[in-house]
Amino acid sequence: IMGLEKCGKRELAASAAHRVVAAVYNTWNKHGHFYEYYNPKTAGIKGLNDDERSFIAAMFTGSGPTKDYVGTTGLVNNILVEQILGVRWKNSDLEISPALPLSWRDRAVKYKSPFLNIDLSLKLEAPDRVRVKVAGPKAQDKVVANVVPWSP
Repeated sequence: IMGLEKCGKRELAASAAHRVVAAVYNTWNKHGHFYEYYNPKTAGIKGLNDDERSFIAAMFTGSGPTKDYVGTTGLVNNILVEQILGVRWKNSDLEISPALPLSWRDRAVKYKSPFLNIDLSLKLEAPDRVRVKVAGPKAQDKVVANVVPWSP
């Protein structure tokens, strides 16, 4: 995802980030477990135990997705915060450069980070405009113009 972004493919990176995060969270909501491997065709675990299972999953586990194992699956929260919400530290400053899907228009997204000591609210107002409110030491209310609009 970061490689796509560094190559100037931010919209594709945002779409990939959203698909990865959605696959993990939707599987958690449906099954109550995290898995280490997900089917790239279904964005879930179905199909990984049959003849079409992921080669990588089969190579490492021999039987498909690994239940209650958190390896790279544990990165989904980082992907959500850094790639989709766009919250990053750059040169000791808080940078917010969201890549929200157009389907999130007019929805408020809230994020609280005790580590960063901020409460963040983002709202996609238009395809190229997100209202960002930050409460904390660097509190501000601003419109972010460097938004990456895209459709999932």
